[in-house]
Amino acid sequence: MKSGDAATVNEGNGNELMIEQIDYIPYIPGILWAVDKELRYLDIDGEKLKDWNLSKQDLIGKNVQEFHHEQANGMNTTHHRLAFEQGSINYRVEFGASCII
Repeated sequence: MKSGDAATVNEGNGNELMIEQIDYIPYIPGILWAVDKELRYLDIDGEKLKDWNLSKQDLIGKNVQEFHHEQANGMNTTHHRLAFEQGSINYRVEFGASCII
């Protein structure tokens, strides 16, 4: 996709989510991601992907539980589910020498 292009994601319940590709996202000093209600990564980008030797293409389609190698009640999976239920949340994760909030 080129800057300004938009992709439509249909969640199967009549709701559609528009995701617009923006040129600066790969350069943010962290990562930015979007997941669907099944917690599968729809998109993920940012400088930390390179630092952690992660590939955007390897992550899209995987779910949070699979990526973090955790059980269904693991911290990351649980907090992503809470974000859908509550609208937003904050939590802290140590990932190597980095901190994700």
